Amino acid sequence: MNLKLIRKYPHPDCMIGELYVNNKFECYTCENIERPEKIPGVTAIPRGIYEIAITWSNRFKKPLPLLLNVPAFEGMQGIRLRIPAAASCWAGSGPRIQY
Repeated sequence: MNLKLIRKYPHPDCMIGELYVNNKFECYTCENIERPEKIPGVTAIPRGIYEIAITWSNRFKKPLPLLLNVPAFEGMQGIRLRIPAAASCWAGSGPRIQY
């Protein structure tokens, strides 16, 4: 499975984008803006291609994608993606996301 996020509409406080799952539009996204240096809690994930693990979220009580090995976010287990989609779209192995 491949996820692709296209950042399209910048605003002063956020970035609106489109998320595609296996090249099919899934939903719109709203995330923090990109910054030259990371500011915890307010900096977007750097552009790149990342491995994803689908793991159980105790907070959201369902399986959700977890971004792994994100630069500038070292020391974290991963970055939890909160995507309002059916759990069935996360079936499969070896998922990746491209920002």
